Amino acid sequence: MLRALQEVHKAGFLHRDIKPGNFVLGTLQSGNPRAVMLIDYGLSRRHLKADGSVKPKRQQARWVGSRRYMSLNTHLRKDQGTFSPGIPARLQSCLVQFESRIGD
Repeated sequence: MLRALQEVHKAGFLHRDIKPGNFVLGTLQSGNPRAVMLIDYGLSRRHLKADGSVKPKRQQARWVGSRRYMSLNTHLRKDQGTFSPGIPARLQSCLVQFESRIGD
């Protein structure tokens, strides 16, 4: 899961809608049934400038994503940066839900 997020960030984007439903597992047809893929880029945003430097944060931002998984800063309409204190908690929630689905 972290590797999928890292690849999105390397490409210069913030996903901005991290939740269990946006991670899927590969299939036998794809050749790697254990691969974890990140989907639904509808709310993603480029966070790097053309020269590779990070864009400055906006003074105020609109709500983006599912309220249930939003960080406190997003609820306060602060711009989402490259790291949010809520990310580890959301990833833990995703992992717990994945484990429960895989165990079925």
